[in-house]
Amino acid sequence: MARFYLSIFSDVLRELLKWRAITGLPVLLFVGILFWFNEAIGKWFFEKWEGISHLWALVSFGFGGIWIFLRVNYGRFHNLECENRTLRDKQNEG
Repeated sequence: MARFYLSIFSDVLRELLKWRAITGLPVLLFVGILFWFNEAIGKWFFEKWEGISHLWALVSFGFGGIWIFLRVNYGRFHNLECENRTLRDKQNEG
């Protein structure tokens, strides 16, 4: 059982790295360039950001992590169901 969840955890990490490369980097570059060239927007954002608790970031990261874990777990479950169905079909034919 531990081996199963360790393999799911490694798949979750792989999904996180893929997500970061696809989504996170372009967003980070866009926001960084926007703040670099537009000082007024940068100042406004950092003034507003001080009023927002950093714990809200943990909530969003938690939901994201749970969503990715469930997605990976569903993929594993779907593969097992397909294998099970294939074996049942072979057994019924023979």
